[in-house]
Amino acid sequence: MKNIGIALLAATIAHAAVSASSGRERQPPQAEWKTLAESIPIGTEVRIRVADGKSAVVVLMVVDDEGLVVQPATRIPEPPRRVPYDQLRQLEIAPKKRTSLSHAAGTGAGIGAATFLYVLLRLAM
Repeated sequence: MKNIGIALLAATIAHAAVSASSGRERQPPQAEWKTLAESIPIGTEVRIRVADGKSAVVVLMVVDDEGLVVQPATRIPEPPRRVPYDQLRQLEIAPKKRTSLSHAAGTGAGIGAATFLYVLLRLAM
């Protein structure tokens, strides 16, 4: 019983230490953000997160010494924005929005079946 108590205490202390250290994210210096941004082709959709916690999918337009110029990838066009490197917290290539072949085939089969049933129903009337 004593061993279980010691094990629980050790696990609690270890969990507290890991939780405390994970709360502090190590932010890359501006040179690392610039190197990462330069490795991404211009015109690529990227996901960024800034210091105030806001996240967005944007199109990378310009990479320079002070920061990035990005344009939000929205349905309604918005003007480009400058994001300084010191405000940047996350920069990654956004996942592509793809429709799989099986999804397209299933949709087509469903539409075809519905049309067929509609024609049969109209013929039976």
